[in-house]
This record gives sequence, C-alpha cells and structure tokens, in this order.
Amino acid sequence: MSFIGNEILNSVWEESSQGWTKPSADSTREKKEQWIHAKYEQELFLAPLPCTELSLGQHLLWATTDEDLWTAILLLVHGSWDEVKETFGEGDRDSHTVLHLTCRKGNVVLAQLLIWYRVDVMA
Repeated sequence: MSFIGNEILNSVWEESSQGWTKPSADSTREKKEQWIHAKYEQELFLAPLPCTELSLGQHLLWATTDEDLWTAILLLVHGSWDEVKETFGEGDRDSHTVLHLTCRKGNVVLAQLLIWYRVDVMA
C-alpha cells in the first residue's frame, strides 16, 4: 500500500465528494466515522467505471497488460469475484487469469492487490 500511496487510492475512492466535506484532523470522531462509512461502506464517492464494451474482467486484463494501476484498482473495487476471475486464452490448458498475466509481467504490487481481492491463486 505504501507503493500505491494515498493520492492514487483517494483519487479512486474520493473522485466525487457528492457535496460532502472531507473531515480535517480537527474534526470530531463522529464526522470522521461518517466520512469513512460513506466512503468505504456506501461507496458514495467512488469513481465511476469507464464506459467500455469490454466486460469488467476483460478490462482488468487490458489494465494489467498496460500496467495501469489506477484503472486496475478501480475495476477491482467495482468488480465481483466472478468478474475478476475471468480468463483469457483458448481451452482449459491455455487459459490464463489476470493473476497469471500479472506474475508474468513481474508486477508485485498488482499481484498483491489481486490476492487481497481473492483471486484464485490455485488456478
């Protein structure tokens, strides 16, 4: 998470404040808790998915190929487990997951994110 940093994560999770004001260090605990619940549980400020004809899983494969960390994070946040486990390639023997592609590219940061988002490490 230190590699990704707050700037990238907040640009995904706080893209649109919906009229809310982000609490400051001096804000009450109650205001901070309200913000956290709105941000992470209700996902009120989350950046929208880009318009594309690709499925979320296919878009994640492209983001991984391009090593586009911001888009990959956005897709993981919006995606379900079924969408994240989408494969590419022909047949069972040649089928690969986004985790395979990430490991092939040597992207440790994205590989860790995928594991946190419960991709099938046994695929």
